[in-house]
Amino acid sequence: MITLPKGELSREKICFEIKESLLSKSATFTQIVESCNAAKATVSKYLDELVEEGKIIWKPKRNRGKNKYALST
Repeated sequence: MITLPKGELSREKICFEIKESLLSKSATFTQIVESCNAAKATVSKYLDELVEEGKIIWKPKRNRGKNKYALST
């Protein structure tokens, strides 16, 4: 049995929830926070990590829209 440090387990859970919330369509930061049930700072940190890893992409707003995130292809 593999055991992970408590912080690592939380990271994996939140990253999974972030990716799961993006399965059907792109979402704004606020929508992702609501679906993950975690603090904004925590979600922001892991979103940045997932973008750096290339697992999700950040889509800048267009014509008064909102910034959105999506799963990378």
